[in-house]
Amino acid sequence: MKILALTKLVIDPDIPSTKFKIDPETKIQLGEDNPIVISSYDENALEVALKLKDKHNFEVTVMTLTHLDYSQPIKKALAMGADKAIILQTNQKFMDSQSIAYLLSKKIREDSYNLILMGYESADWGHRSLAPLLSSILNYHLITYAYTVSYQNEWIIHKLTETGYITLKTNKNLIVSITTHQENQPRYPKVKDIMLASKKPIIIEKIEETPPPSINIKSFQQPQTQIECQIIQGQNSLEKAQKLYQKLVELKLIT
Repeated sequence: MKILALTKLVIDPDIPSTKFKIDPETKIQLGEDNPIVISSYDENALEVALKLKDKHNFEVTVMTLTHLDYSQPIKKALAMGADKAIILQTNQKFMDSQSIAYLLSKKIREDSYNLILMGYESADWGHRSLAPLLSSILNYHLITYAYTVSYQNEWIIHKLTETGYITLKTNKNLIVSITTHQENQPRYPKVKDIMLASKKPIIIEKIEETPPPSINIKSFQQPQTQIECQIIQGQNSLEKAQKLYQKLVELKLIT
């Protein structure tokens, strides 16, 4: 069996807000030497793929379409246990989900994958539409909001619901979008695996095609945060605690 884990590379969402900058012309987040990472839900999806590899020795390929520096995040994916990586390089700083799905599908069709995994949304735009679009283009069956996939002569998928989870089974080629769960927390690469990752194949292909966008960004506003600090004065700890309690009651934070 061959598994494809789609990984979107994003500017680290955990950077301080002071480093979050938007280009006023392109409406795109500026890198400014901020670290590039694999989108968090895609890391969960990769972990699901690697657990299948651990148990059944399936082949796991990671693929990304990006204009960002892919070196560190892709090395991490290979160190985690992926067998090879496919990098589709583009000069486009922003592409909507429809364009991304179109370009990815062209490359995916060059091989035969039994299972395609990805995060249910990305850490930057969060459209949640890539999996359904790819499913439609590739004619794969689709399951969304799953958290584990196992294999026993067929795919067994646990999918989250409002009241718990349901179990689905199929032997068809499948696309599954993954949400975070305690059962798919990404593993930490071992030192030995990090060293071996450098010997794994990385296929780099430049994408010159630029599909016409179906979405145009008209405006982009960065949320403004306001911090207010008030010092509670008092003669001793008891008086300070009483004043703090009264203030919290006034603010209706406690009753």
